Amino acid sequence: MPEQHRPHTKMQSKNSNTNTTTARARGKSLSALIVCFGVAVFANSEAAFAAVENTATATATFEGNPVVSNPDTASVPVDAGTPALVVDKTANDTTDVVAGQVVTYTYVVRNAGAQTLTNVSLNDSHNGAGPAPVPGNETLTNDAGLANDSTDAAANDGVWTILAPGDAITMTATYTVMQADLDTLQ
Repeated sequence: MPEQHRPHTKMQSKNSNTNTTTARARGKSLSALIVCFGVAVFANSEAAFAAVENTATATATFEGNPVVSNPDTASVPVDAGTPALVVDKTANDTTDVVAGQVVTYTYVVRNAGAQTLTNVSLNDSHNGAGPAPVPGNETLTNDAGLANDSTDAAANDGVWTILAPGDAITMTATYTVMQADLDTLQ
């Protein structure tokens, strides 16, 4: 009488990454421990990084011998996004000013893109008779992502060293109103 083949499969989850399967074929027991895993490393400063690669390999044992599958890889494209900055400038006094009055400007610069930016600085131009305000005194005012992912190598030099996506810095500058401003701009 020929041998009867009665396939039998039992699934038992041990954790989210491991499944145990027992199958019976041709009267022999086949036990397999299937472990699938992948590692993805994201680095938004690497412009050449175009996809998340995830590779899985299955392993099993048959009659005491290891059985290993060929690895299989799935690629998921990564959209690096566009770098973008947003600046919001305000003055502490927007009423009629007089000669000798100091106007303080506050600038909030936010990284509105998906890329980490370096050496963020401001240039302020105006139509006043005196020298243009020079933004400086930079401080981190919004740390939206990972803690301490935006850093400044040199304090108060008018340049913020590393500004991560979603983070914002504040700078200030002053301008002293001159009599020539009042004479020519009114």
